[in-house]
Amino acid sequence: MEGSNVPVLRGRARLAGAALVVLQLLALAAPAAAAPIPVAEDRVDGSLTFRWNPDTAKFTPVLSSILIERGDRVTFYADARSKAEAEVGKRLVGRLSLTLNGRRRVRYSGIFTFEVKSAGEVSYHATKEASFTLRAVRGPRKKVVRFPFDLPNRGKYDVDGRFVATP
Repeated sequence: MEGSNVPVLRGRARLAGAALVVLQLLALAAPAAAAPIPVAEDRVDGSLTFRWNPDTAKFTPVLSSILIERGDRVTFYADARSKAEAEVGKRLVGRLSLTLNGRRRVRYSGIFTFEVKSAGEVSYHATKEASFTLRAVRGPRKKVVRFPFDLPNRGKYDVDGRFVATP
């Protein structure tokens, strides 16, 4: 067939197919490329209860919990760990761990509070200012804010944490 447009149509179909693939890739990448979502405030999704003996520097976890909430962009967890070999005043380390669950970037810029209570009374309270963005691609998906501390009395303790953005 002279003057047939079949090869030209096949070439255009391939070009249209390639353009469609590029558009699909851009649509999938759009959430990761969008501006980060700023967090105004947040509370821990889970916590830890532990026993502490300052005389022997014995740390015993008693109960740990985490609440899974569907659609939550970040898992925010509070815990504590023992560093028995450390000097008095820094034998325990409180940790606020934040892990990005989705693809969209999330921005924390403000004050993190770490608190330890015994029988409802505050035994240790500290704040730390921090600013970071959790990213699904090319960057940290997880961030840990640390608080070195010690407790002078033997007992059972609960840890808690929260975040409030600063203007």
